[in-house]
Amino acid sequence: MTMTAADVADSVEEALASDEDRRWELIARLQFRGGEAALHEATRLSRDADPARRKLAADILAQLRVDDAQRRMDDAQRRVDDAQPPVEDARLPVEDAAREQVVTTLLAMATRDSEEPAVLESIAYAFGHVRDARSVPLLVRLRDHSSAEVREAVTSGLLGRPEQDALETLVLLSADTDPTVREWATFGLARQTNTDTPEIRTALAARLDDEPDVRLEAIAGLAARRDDRAVEPLIATMAADVFDGDRYILVETLHDTAARTGDPRLQSLLARWDE
Repeated sequence: MTMTAADVADSVEEALASDEDRRWELIARLQFRGGEAALHEATRLSRDADPARRKLAADILAQLRVDDAQRRMDDAQRRVDDAQPPVEDARLPVEDAAREQVVTTLLAMATRDSEEPAVLESIAYAFGHVRDARSVPLLVRLRDHSSAEVREAVTSGLLGRPEQDALETLVLLSADTDPTVREWATFGLARQTNTDTPEIRTALAARLDDEPDVRLEAIAGLAARRDDRAVEPLIATMAADVFDGDRYILVETLHDTAARTGDPRLQSLLARWDE
């Protein structure tokens, strides 16, 4: 059953007073059971003077479910509980209207919260979940933010976006001073888009001497674009006795590159990694 407005309000207050684990448990409950009451409460919180409440609003809105199916199930259950006859399904377009309210609320928050890094971080992650093109200019604007956490969230928000300015921002962030930002941006260029440009290839090649996890993504991205600059780093990485990073993400790359190039060194490595 969908939570009542009182249940939603109680869960919000508990989330604000809880540690991170409990906070996210309550957020998940609000997202999946809060329905329109949670949407209304999160919209109200988005304008609160307290940044902690605005941050919570963005976290709730990120994956909030308000749909016709849930409403119909709840209505049907209530009628069973009240021993009332069923009614014909009206199928109101609740989901589309709710999604639009989520997006417009987040867009308004991004405009207002220019000086609150913690809130901006949650907004950027939320944009990554709602997948709306209107978020891209606002995310691009945040790419030079002084907070690495905000830049990481921007990267997450832009993953898989096809717009040119989104890809240009990932290229820029792939050279960020923060290694986690670099890794996620490189991942975005390597494996979250099929776009192939000289700028993307150059950005990936520039990461071949980076930290292990960043380098793995760069190798995968170049190999997927059939760029032979991936071959030598791929061989060195897969042949090393000790390596800090998850080389298993490159096993498919090894197979594909060996088949494409016929390089005997890659062929010999296949036996080792197919064991």
